[in-house]
Amino acid sequence: MLAFFVLAPTAAAVIGYRASNGKPKNFDCEMNWTAFIAIGAVAAIITRYAVHMGAKDDAWWNLL
Repeated sequence: MLAFFVLAPTAAAVIGYRASNGKPKNFDCEMNWTAFIAIGAVAAIITRYAVHMGAKDDAWWNLL
């Protein structure tokens, strides 16, 4: 819940603010698409793992 309602909007706001100021300088349209695809792939892998994890109350390592 914290990640979805606080961290993700905060990260989006920071990225948007920095992008509006033209930082980082080496990002162009192609680099934005590359970053978008890479981050989306990582998010899909993590989401798939989390859905099939089968978390238990005594499995504290699932938080990692």
